[in-house]
Amino acid sequence: MITLLHRAALCLLLLVTGAATVQAQTSGDTAPKDWYAVEVIVFKQWEAGGQDAELWPNNPALPSARHGLQPLSGPADQRTAFAPLSSGSFALAGVERRLSQSDAYRVLTHFGWIQPGLDDKQAPAVALPENWLSSALPPSSGDESASPSPFSRLPAGTELFGTLRVYRNRYLHVEADLRYAPDGFDPAAMGNASGPPPAATAPANATASGDETQTQGDDAADSGPPAEDTGYTGNTGVYVLKQDQRIHSGDIVYLDHPALGVLIEVRALPAADSAGQ
Repeated sequence: MITLLHRAALCLLLLVTGAATVQAQTSGDTAPKDWYAVEVIVFKQWEAGGQDAELWPNNPALPSARHGLQPLSGPADQRTAFAPLSSGSFALAGVERRLSQSDAYRVLTHFGWIQPGLDDKQAPAVALPENWLSSALPPSSGDESASPSPFSRLPAGTELFGTLRVYRNRYLHVEADLRYAPDGFDPAAMGNASGPPPAATAPANATASGDETQTQGDDAADSGPPAEDTGYTGNTGVYVLKQDQRIHSGDIVYLDHPALGVLIEVRALPAADSAGQ
């Protein structure tokens, strides 16, 4: 979990910008609102190293596409489904600026879109990177493992990818299924988390004899058993962030994670105004 110190620093950053609003639940949260502007900042934050480091999988499952994947398209700031927000319409520009000025954070992406208030069965997921898909993909049917994931076609070297989804049942929800690969996406390695681990490498001073491997040297007996390959590694694996959280319109939600940070604001659009107003 993120340290209390960093959590407090992030809360202070939001309060200084005047962007964070903490509101009690009101009847207005459940009133039908047809259109929303969604704004997202994803950033890398300081994480513990050494023995305190988190363990991250080398080849986690790829993000789910079961709800369908939606690219952002159309003129910016227009009230059309999944039109992008222009940077001039960002309400969190001050937050991004302060994150960028701190050595403890690195902003990975800042973007947004406009969408209607769709329920859990109707709302597609917005695909990251934002400019990756050229057309929408329908929801998957049946077992997703039966066919290759759309994310297997990502360009090699992609760092941040996954899905973000906003839907409204009784309340608004934000759902994130993100991957961050500091060394870049490797389509040949990822998505095989259930497969066998790589073959173990024999020690440099080992010789083969028959069906067994014998280790030479007086210290061999004290070397202990070989390290088990668990498929996880500290700090050099692939970061996974999967969360579904309720949000009130106009509030900023922070998705907690040991190494990544996600700030999401969902703003209800006035009946006759554009996103930029």
